[in-house]
Amino acid sequence: MNKSIRLYENAVKSLDKPEIFNRQKERSLVQYAVGGDSNSPTTKTKDVLEARIYKINSTMNGQIFFTREYLNTDELLRFDDSRYNEVLEEIDKFWLLEESYKKLGFTHKRGIVLYGAPGVGKSCLLKLAMENVTGAGHVVFLGNNDAHLLTEGLKKFKEVEPNRKCLVIIEEVDESYRYNEVTMLNLLDGDNQLDHILFLATTNYLERMSPRFLRPGRFDRKIQVHVPPREGRLAYLKSKLGLNEDEAVLEELADETIGFSFGEMREFLIGTYCLKNDKAKVIKRLRTGVEESLKGPNEKDQKFFAIKMNNDGEPVSVQVMTLLNEGKEKDPKDKYKALQKFECMECRAKFKKVLRKSTDEVKCPECGSTDVELG
Repeated sequence: MNKSIRLYENAVKSLDKPEIFNRQKERSLVQYAVGGDSNSPTTKTKDVLEARIYKINSTMNGQIFFTREYLNTDELLRFDDSRYNEVLEEIDKFWLLEESYKKLGFTHKRGIVLYGAPGVGKSCLLKLAMENVTGAGHVVFLGNNDAHLLTEGLKKFKEVEPNRKCLVIIEEVDESYRYNEVTMLNLLDGDNQLDHILFLATTNYLERMSPRFLRPGRFDRKIQVHVPPREGRLAYLKSKLGLNEDEAVLEELADETIGFSFGEMREFLIGTYCLKNDKAKVIKRLRTGVEESLKGPNEKDQKFFAIKMNNDGEPVSVQVMTLLNEGKEKDPKDKYKALQKFECMECRAKFKKVLRKSTDEVKCPECGSTDVELG
């Protein structure tokens, strides 16, 4: 049959199916937005936001809208830790104190900043807090680098739901609002403070934050997060190796990694299970911060690598060459022994320091105390 004739017959048959022509396009505008005397066609509206995590955005003409963000609950680690419990319990308690604040004439608002070395678990604690808050029917907003957008978004939210409780998450607050500090300060305790809000922020370097942020009324509490306890390390190991290792092996690994942050736990598993490196050598490298070079024919020329802090307090890898002491060559392995881990007896902070001499004074970078011991 001629192709043109066949196409014509198919077109004629389609005329017998009126649903093809009567099918209606789904409507995008279903209601009217009322503003004074004006009524604008709009999409379907809702009275309240669902108890979820949201990011605040705006259109080119400045219209605020909220987009949902998703939390990977599969990676949440729940374990018994006094600091974790303290923070989560304070957040839960805060929502119940609305009347107490009101009786004293205070805005129902609070700020908490979590600080500690990178990798100790501040982000893990934030995720637990977000899950608890949304589970209780409240809303979470993720802060961004734009203090003005955050302020306007929260104001719009409170116009629609003035009594709704919300948690505002601000990660790396020392970097996020460095250049629009005044706007952020006004949000925290300005003339137009908002009720029923808790600000939960994190920073790796509390000393970099402006003192104006840290006074009561803005960030009321500064809570240090330390390396995870044994229960935290075991929970992390179970989340990564639970299906591939026996319980006894996981218990042993948790004991062998005492003092490790979650960042170091990650590197331990990558080095041991992904790269198939010797477990003892990986642990030694993470404890000392030293990379052993491959053995060469001339040991005098061997290079050792160490981790130390630069002027900004950030860890960097530096190459340690053979040292000259009073004109005599010194074994580079002495340099390897000079990199030590310490723990402050005052604030319990843990840190690493490269000792040039055995008589070098060691001070805690957190509180300045000289009452320190080898970690």
